This record gives sequence, C-alpha cells and structure tokens, in this order.
Amino acid sequence: MRNGIDEIYISLMSHGVEGIGHVPYEQWNTVVNRASVRGRIVGNDPSVYPRDFASYILYHDSIATEIPGPRYPFPPPVGLPDLSRFLRSCGVEIG
Repeated sequence: MRNGIDEIYISLMSHGVEGIGHVPYEQWNTVVNRASVRGRIVGNDPSVYPRDFASYILYHDSIATEIPGPRYPFPPPVGLPDLSRFLRSCGVEIG
C-alpha cells in the first residue's frame, strides 16, 4: 500500500535483544515500502539485526550514500548569550 509520503528512511535501534515487542527486520521493510517514491532502512545489516551494534557507527556514512538529494551544512552553533535571551523570552529564569 502506497501513501502520500514520497520518501521514508529509517534506522533501527539495535539493542541486542529479541524481547517482547521486538519487530523483525522484514516487518520494518513493510513500513519503508509504503513510500510512494523511495524507502530504505539506513545503516542496518539485516543478517545481524537486532545485534547490529556497528549500525551506530555505519549510520553516519550510510545517510550520505543511501539517501539521495542535496546536503545542507549545519548552521553555526548558538552562543550562550543567544540561548539566555531566548530562554528569558520564554519566561525561563536563569539563575
């Protein structure tokens, strides 16, 4: 079944246990296959999931190679004075 979502990319948390509520890798494929254009599980190895502890390292490189499209640089970090101003504007008291 396809829906109005063009692209779906997910990465699975490999916590090492097939416990209660564990969803098999194949079932996650049904989620990404609902994308109308493209869907993928990113950074996971289906042969070792949920014991795919390398996925935490491989995810970073996988998003660059497995997800097409333009990449945008991260904006510059927000300084503490800007953060303080923002928090005060939200009514948060800074002690």
